Amino acid sequence: MTHLLSFLEQYSHMQRLQDRASEYKSRLRREEARSRKKRKLLRSTCKQELRDKLSLIENLQEIIDEQQGLVQKLQQAASKDVADPGDPTYSQHPLCPASPPPDGDTACGSPPPSAGVQRLVHSIQTLQTERSKLLNEVESIKMEVEQGENEKRQLSASFETQIHCLREQVREHEEELIRLRTETVRSLGTLCPPTGNGRTNRIS
Repeated sequence: MTHLLSFLEQYSHMQRLQDRASEYKSRLRREEARSRKKRKLLRSTCKQELRDKLSLIENLQEIIDEQQGLVQKLQQAASKDVADPGDPTYSQHPLCPASPPPDGDTACGSPPPSAGVQRLVHSIQTLQTERSKLLNEVESIKMEVEQGENEKRQLSASFETQIHCLREQVREHEEELIRLRTETVRSLGTLCPPTGNGRTNRIS
């Protein structure tokens, strides 16, 4: 009877452990699914942000190239006007007004092109600063994506380790359960041995 009670107690303990293991594995699966969904959303957001910033960088580079070309043209035009102010084509320059320049101005629009060049140079510097800032943000996003992938691999390895440990515990308890069952059957057989004809002896 003692063996039977011990067996029942061990069996009940085994059932509780199995229930806890099943609950833990279910919780692990839910956590893994949640983390996988979060990582997927993060990757999608980072990739979209990365595409947007790269597109903006490309557009900024095009504007910078255009403005640098315009600066070169303005500088060439200003140099030509200063070198040959008496050129008949001087008054027909696209940057010059149709009417003669006012007294005191020896070169058509020399101050305005100079001011325009300065504004363009400042604009180019501002755009280049913004471009550098965006490039740094792109590198930061790439690092975040890489870090997310590393965390994913670490989390997956951790889950695998925990699940393996749970399986080992379940296997050990199942082996213990089989051993207890075997011992209980043997104990019952010792307490109630059968007779030679398969029936218990009757006291006369």
